[in-house]
Amino acid sequence: MIVVTNQAGIGRGYYTETDFHRLMKWVGEQFVIQGGSVDAVYFCPYHAEQGIGQYKQQSPFRKPAPGMILEAAEKFSIDLANSMLIGDNISDIQAGSAAGVGKLFLLGSDHEEAASYRAIKIKNLAAAMAQL
Repeated sequence: MIVVTNQAGIGRGYYTETDFHRLMKWVGEQFVIQGGSVDAVYFCPYHAEQGIGQYKQQSPFRKPAPGMILEAAEKFSIDLANSMLIGDNISDIQAGSAAGVGKLFLLGSDHEEAASYRAIKIKNLAAAMAQL
């Protein structure tokens, strides 16, 4: 499992990269407790309009751009067409679609655009697993 996440809160000065890494360490530990693992975390702290200092910039890694997904796929030799993405925002689905991810799941949202990206709307992670 690979996490790809926009983190504009870093760019806006709400929290630091160190805070984010601390949280991701805890998240990884929670997955281990449940019998899983997080293989990598990719994050984009940049925001073109609301970023502060070095974080105020465009980035090909900020979703809906597929940069983080494509970089992870290259590093880990991931077959994107036979992979799944679970997101909670339409920008996640847009990034997955642009990257060529085979199965797209939109968690907890009734965003009307989801169908145009062939995303399956789900209420929880178990629902995504039941679709596989």
